[in-house]
Amino acid sequence: MKLANWTAGLLAGMSMLALAAQADAGEVRVTVAEYSAGTMIGWHRDKPMFGEVIGVSLCSPCTFRFRRRLGRGDAAAWQRYAFLAEPRSVYLLSGPARTDFEHSIPAVTSLRYSITFRTLRAEGSAPPSPS
Repeated sequence: MKLANWTAGLLAGMSMLALAAQADAGEVRVTVAEYSAGTMIGWHRDKPMFGEVIGVSLCSPCTFRFRRRLGRGDAAAWQRYAFLAEPRSVYLLSGPARTDFEHSIPAVTSLRYSITFRTLRAEGSAPPSPS
């Protein structure tokens, strides 16, 4: 039986999710999203109730941008990073990338789907606070 190309990314994401979930042994939330050409995702951090975030990017590439504020006030500088998530790629947001940095995706140029797995933190466990 031959699997569709996108299933390789999905299976890899599910494998990573299983490893991430072992640490918390908690509940996992799954979101499937469709992004038409021109859709963007603004700067944000996933809600603190979530632990590890694992995503599978499908159909078209997108650029993930990361930023965190260095210092305080109007003159504060930003530390920035970006990477290109190719179709069928899998990414993991954990540690400082998950807790200290905001992330966004500029407008995609063609149809894109994402499958995002988020572990729920154990009740009463707080995430590390941003630096």
